Amino acid sequence: MPNSVLDTSTSQLSTIPHGNKVQHPLGGGSYVFKKNYVDYIISQVTKPEIKISIGAQPNGSPHFGTLTTFSLAFSLAQKLQEKKKVSVVLELVDTAKDHDQDCFFDGIGYQKSLSYTGKIDQYLNYYQELLEKLKSYSGVNFEIKYQTDFNSHEKIPEIIGKLINKRERVGALLSPETKCLAFRAACPRPECGLADKHGLKNSYDDKKIKFFCPKHGDYLIDFEKEPCKLEYNTPLRNLVKGIVYSEDNKNKNINHAWIRVTGSDYAGTYQEQILYKGASILETNANDLPFIVYCPLVTDWSGSKLSKSLYVAGDAYEYLCQQELDCFIDYSKFEERFGSDGLEKLYQEVSLWLDESYRLFRNYSIHYFDALFNKRVIHQGPVISGRQAFEL
Repeated sequence: MPNSVLDTSTSQLSTIPHGNKVQHPLGGGSYVFKKNYVDYIISQVTKPEIKISIGAQPNGSPHFGTLTTFSLAFSLAQKLQEKKKVSVVLELVDTAKDHDQDCFFDGIGYQKSLSYTGKIDQYLNYYQELLEKLKSYSGVNFEIKYQTDFNSHEKIPEIIGKLINKRERVGALLSPETKCLAFRAACPRPECGLADKHGLKNSYDDKKIKFFCPKHGDYLIDFEKEPCKLEYNTPLRNLVKGIVYSEDNKNKNINHAWIRVTGSDYAGTYQEQILYKGASILETNANDLPFIVYCPLVTDWSGSKLSKSLYVAGDAYEYLCQQELDCFIDYSKFEERFGSDGLEKLYQEVSLWLDESYRLFRNYSIHYFDALFNKRVIHQGPVISGRQAFEL
C-alpha cells in the first residue's frame, strides 16, 4: 500500500500524498559537505592504513538499522581503499545483558551477559553471513573481535587507572542519575555470573576493583593483571574505546588509524558530553580521537528510531506487518522477500550517500526504503534561494 501509514485510532489506512519526491534541504553537515565527504575524511587521516570500527549487540538477528550502518562502513572502506589500506572491524558487545536474566536485589539491578549465558552463539551466524556478503560487494576484508580482545589492549590498565582516579567527575558526566562508573565483572562463582548493572556497589583502590554479588558477596578484580574480565555500560565503553583508539592514532609505531561508523542517534549531545568532555577530563586531545561517520537513522512513521523488538512494546510494529513491511524489521524476512539482491540494493543506496554527501546528513523513514525497493523514489537536487545548488 504505497504512501500509507496506519491510523491506529480508527484501524484505517490514511494516505499522505507526496509524489515520492525526496527533498534535500541543506543544513549542518550537508551544507558544508554537499559533495566530496570521503576526500575530506582521507585528508584527516595521515597514516597509510585505516581500520573502520563498527559495533553490535548480538542479542538477535541484525535489524535494518544494523544492515544500513554495516553497509555504510563497507562502502566507505571501498572508497577509502583507493588511497589507503582499509579493513572493517566488527566489535561485538558480547558483554551486553541477556534480557532474560535481569534481576533485582535490594533495589539494585543485576544482569548476566550474552557471553556468560551463551545466548550470543544463537546469532553469530547472521553477522558472519552479513559481513561475508558485504565483503563480496566491496572487496574489503573484515575481522570480528570480542570484548576480551578489546580489553587486551596494552593501554587498558592505564586508562582504567585514570578513570578510577577521576571517578567522581567522570561518573557524574557519564551517569548523572547514579554518578557512578558502571564497571562490571561477572561473579566468578560457578553457575552465577551476576554483575552489578550500574556499578553501585563497587569500591576502588589503586590496582583493584571490588565488586559485590548479592548471592556470594565481594570479589576482587586486579585490572592491571586481568583487565579482560572487565565489562562496561554503553557510555563508559564509548569513552574507553575512544581513548584506546586515540592511543593507536597518535602512536607512530602503529601503521593504522581508527575511524568509527555508528548510528546518528549517538551524535550530538551524546558524543559532545560523554566522549569529548570525558576525554578532556582524562587529558586526551580531541584531535587524537577517531573520526566518526554517522549513519542516517532508519525511522518509523513518526520519526522515531526504528528499534529492536527488545526496546519497544510487543505490538509496536504491527502496522508494518499489516502493510507487509515487516521485512524491514526482520533480517530473515528481508532475505526471504528480496534474496541476495536486497542487501546489494541497500549497499548501492548507501554508497550514493557518500558520493552525494548531502544525502548522508539526515534520516530516512522505513516508508522511504519501501518506495526505494519498489523503484518509486525521485530525488530532487538541493536548492538554495530557489535555485539548484549545483549540477547533479
